[in-house]
Amino acid sequence: MTVSMFDVIPDNLAEIVTKVRRHDQAYWQRIGGMPDFTGKRVLDFGCGIGTLMLDMLEAGAAEVFGLDIAQNRLDEARMRLGSHVQAGKVTLLCGELAKFARTLPKFDVIVTKDTIEHVAGLDQVLPMLARLLKPGGLFLIGTSPLYYSPFGDHGFVTGYRWPWLHVLKGKPAVLAAINRLNGTEFQTLEAAGLNGLAPRDYLRAIDFCYCDIMLLEINPGTGLKGLACQALGWCAALPGLGRYAVVSLYAVLRHRD
Repeated sequence: MTVSMFDVIPDNLAEIVTKVRRHDQAYWQRIGGMPDFTGKRVLDFGCGIGTLMLDMLEAGAAEVFGLDIAQNRLDEARMRLGSHVQAGKVTLLCGELAKFARTLPKFDVIVTKDTIEHVAGLDQVLPMLARLLKPGGLFLIGTSPLYYSPFGDHGFVTGYRWPWLHVLKGKPAVLAAINRLNGTEFQTLEAAGLNGLAPRDYLRAIDFCYCDIMLLEINPGTGLKGLACQALGWCAALPGLGRYAVVSLYAVLRHRD
């Protein structure tokens, strides 16, 4: 299993955690508020350093599973969730979903935040997750930035600083920039951690989950950045521009009984 540069713990971890916590709160807001986790069993797909898991445990979740491909991030999550780990309320798993899908229990809620934009084979992975839901269970999805949006290349790994420059240069040039800047030798963009999918690919994957769509938001946000994203969202309906205007996508799905 190849781990991308997105899975490396940065030196400025405290600063990153502060930023992640702001994003966590925005995530709950954009899916319509934190659901009732009291007594629930939850899976966090792409749990990273565990900040979202902590929110759910503090909200009353009975059991939380965290799945990530980076062991160093899971080690950080284990320290962050210390007392909950000791109480047996946390299970941390390292690897691809397919490795565990047959042995995982059914969940009341599955959450994923800022992860699926890095996942290849999304039209297989999202339905695989949905099949782990109990009848009536919730699947909460938040993803940003999508590849074709202004900074969908995650400029800190490519070195690009201008909107849509990665799109103009093309995927081979983006892969070369990632390898050059980070001293890596990834052979594909997907291995480097960018799935390169268009918005329609995410929507198709959601349709393949065979769940009821309770909420679907394109480019939600607040403040000046939110206004800019909303302005882009208005362009998303224009022929030929849609893929370049969708920065983020948030959805709440409910398993059909």
